[in-house]
Amino acid sequence: MFFSFFSFSLLYYFISKMAAKAKARTLIVRLVSSAGTGFFYTTTRRRALGTKLQLMKHDPIVNQHVLFVEGKK
Repeated sequence: MFFSFFSFSLLYYFISKMAAKAKARTLIVRLVSSAGTGFFYTTTRRRALGTKLQLMKHDPIVNQHVLFVEGKK
């Protein structure tokens, strides 16, 4: 009885380790305004992209297009 439980739990352990999920190809990132207003957008980017994302977008607090850079979550 003990042997069958032990072998089942050991088998389950190995299967769960082999069937681990892969990392997602995309990340959700926060784009923070460089105007210093604290306004941010959230968007997705590919994980393979080596550099941080930088976009020109509208900041409604200063009512201008400013550079938004990828910041910490």
